[in-house]
Amino acid sequence: RQIYELRDNEFGSSVQIVPSRGATAVSFNVKGREVFYLEDNDIFKSGGNPLMFPYANRIRNGIFTDLQGNIVDLKGVEGTKLDGQSNVIHGMVRYAPWYAKHVCTDDTGAFAIFTLHSEKFDNMRKYFGLFEIAIAYQLSANKLIITTFVENHNERALMMSMAYHPWFNTPDRAQWFIKIPASKVCEAVGQLPTGILLDVSNTKYDWKKWTLIGANTYDDVLTELQFKNGQAGSLLYSPQERLAIRVIQ
Repeated sequence: RQIYELRDNEFGSSVQIVPSRGATAVSFNVKGREVFYLEDNDIFKSGGNPLMFPYANRIRNGIFTDLQGNIVDLKGVEGTKLDGQSNVIHGMVRYAPWYAKHVCTDDTGAFAIFTLHSEKFDNMRKYFGLFEIAIAYQLSANKLIITTFVENHNERALMMSMAYHPWFNTPDRAQWFIKIPASKVCEAVGQLPTGILLDVSNTKYDWKKWTLIGANTYDDVLTELQFKNGQAGSLLYSPQERLAIRVIQ
């Protein structure tokens, strides 16, 4: 298990990335505070900030129609995972081994780039074609910047979706506040989106202002973010911990 660590010794921050676990950042520590949650402190269990690709959400019964009109069935395919309800979920790269391409430091911080080529994975190549995906990590003070690049090596369009799945370390979660500048929520039945977008106004999903999480549990997709100067920022805040976590897209 090789772990790459980027450090900002002057500020007191670090991030740890595991190439063999989907090039996932499993730890982001700022002045002794751990930002990510990792179940049982085991890098191969849930936690960190895994990338979901080439599909981010659930695929009903593991079956979809590709851009060429072919029926694709991913059930039972090595590299996929079921959600307990016969749907495949969260892509095929989270537990695949990635290659550490470049690690360096300069005046702006510490950097590391990891890559994955689908040609080395039979099922990715078979069902999604030829592509290369790269994750670039940059650590500077209390900021972790993650940039993702995808190159399509096919002669046809690459069918894909992509998202990160951060697990944040939120002790006493009910006392945390959330703020997300989204105006729509995806309607879902059995956690499968219907394709209908609903307005969040006057609903439990209207988080444009600070909202206490309390005893609520959410597993939903919000969209149509409000961007300012090309960025949209979502926040978690704990008055007790005196800690704020800001995610900028």
